[in-house]
Amino acid sequence: MVNQQIKEYIDTYKESYSKETLKVQLIKSGYQENEIEEVFLELSSSDININENTPKNSSRSTLEKKRGTGLIIWLVLMLLVNMVSAFSYLLANSTIAVLYPNVPSMIFYLYGFLSLVNVVLVIMLFLWKRIAFYIFCCNSVIAFILNLWIGLGIFTAIFGFSGVLILYLFMKSKWEFFE
Repeated sequence: MVNQQIKEYIDTYKESYSKETLKVQLIKSGYQENEIEEVFLELSSSDININENTPKNSSRSTLEKKRGTGLIIWLVLMLLVNMVSAFSYLLANSTIAVLYPNVPSMIFYLYGFLSLVNVVLVIMLFLWKRIAFYIFCCNSVIAFILNLWIGLGIFTAIFGFSGVLILYLFMKSKWEFFE
């Protein structure tokens, strides 16, 4: 069963990738190196040709550069939530100010600005830009500090990091594709 899955993977990508690239991808997918070698030996004795001279930059083929459903859903959700947050903080901040009378209105503008930056960062993630993740982390730290400053509890403030954590969990299997 495992050998058949490895054979199918190799058959699908043999034209696009070198033998070494295929091995690396299969190992990353959780297959054992000895199983992979066994399949390559079996294939080398048959009529199937595996491209040995594929250029190194072809390992980032668009065939394999897919975000996955979870990451797409999370990015769309982040986009929508940050757009609504930006609108709320920038255009309807008087309503929010009623809930926090001791907080300067400038803070709500900062939250709005961070939300707008996050909208841009989500778009950058759709364009495979790794720097966007790092800026998200910085924004989360800034939001954490602002949350503590306005008097939210430590646990509520820490909860703000959950979005970045979920984003990381969805991104980690695709990390190599982010530039």
